[in-house]
Amino acid sequence: MQPVKPESPAKPPRASATVEPPAGPLLTDPAVKEHLGRLALSFAGADPDADEVWAWLINDPDLSPNARQDLIEDLNEEGFDDPRNLTMDDLPLIENRILLIEEHAAFAMDDVNADAFAEAYKDLINMWLRVTQQ
Repeated sequence: MQPVKPESPAKPPRASATVEPPAGPLLTDPAVKEHLGRLALSFAGADPDADEVWAWLINDPDLSPNARQDLIEDLNEEGFDDPRNLTMDDLPLIENRILLIEEHAAFAMDDVNADAFAEAYKDLINMWLRVTQQ
């Protein structure tokens, strides 16, 4: 009799670039959406639910281009204790946010988002370099 090889646990599916919006009557108001986006941004890269909300809102045509741009470009500021004085403790968040950009930038809904992704990516790579070269 052959020994039974245990199956490896299934890997969780990666988030896709297309995210379905949550349902709810308040989520039709752009101001509420923008506020929710800012909250999600604070946790993006650290919480998968925040990643999904952030991804949904950066691709929401009801938000102004400026709001979407800020939600992307501020990945280098929001959620860090002190973005100007980064430590090795910040490295996982920096790396997760770089991965978020790499996952979503190819699907940018317009030039505003594409340019914001490029700017945020540049900033996060520079942050990564500063932390790893300390």
